[in-house]
Amino acid sequence: MLGLPTTEHRAIVELGVLVTGFLSYRNRPDETLGVAQRTLQVAQAADEPRLVSAASFPLSSALHMMGRTAAATETLYRASGLLRGRDDLEPDIRVLRQHGLSLMHTGRFEEGVEVLTRALTACREQGNRFEEAHVLRGLSIVLELLGRTGEAADALTGALKLYKALGLDSEADAVRKRLGKLRRSAQSAAPTSGRRRTSARR
Repeated sequence: MLGLPTTEHRAIVELGVLVTGFLSYRNRPDETLGVAQRTLQVAQAADEPRLVSAASFPLSSALHMMGRTAAATETLYRASGLLRGRDDLEPDIRVLRQHGLSLMHTGRFEEGVEVLTRALTACREQGNRFEEAHVLRGLSIVLELLGRTGEAADALTGALKLYKALGLDSEADAVRKRLGKLRRSAQSAAPTSGRRRTSARR
């Protein structure tokens, strides 16, 4: 493997990513994991950060399929670490987004917000509105879990505007429904706190 030129490494990684996607779709977790691990080894042999990050995403997904959430998070943590301070983040925004959500699944909400905010900045710098909508949607979930309902609603509103602008009607409908629930939840909590403040003044 180490003797392969980078172009061949890239071709093998691209094929590996396609195969892992197919195996994942057919719900064959053991085979998915095996192919994903070999794909990452090829990417690492190329010593090219963007290739490693591309191979890390399917490996993380395979680990998630098997319930190995901590290992999945660690895989994406290493991949996103390769990208810090780089100017070529556009192909790797998906890795950052998935890393942020993986941190959320392990209860590391504040870290998840930090990583998703990095992904959001990269989306806006690159003008990638499609990924920006997905990142905002994921960010809203983590913010809601932190109790930051207003910020969560703002993020979800931004995602809704982007989905509508992109013509992604099904995504927009799903976000609109969740945004309605989020706003109702925030409104139902507001009068209670107001009554408490009134009672305290008396």
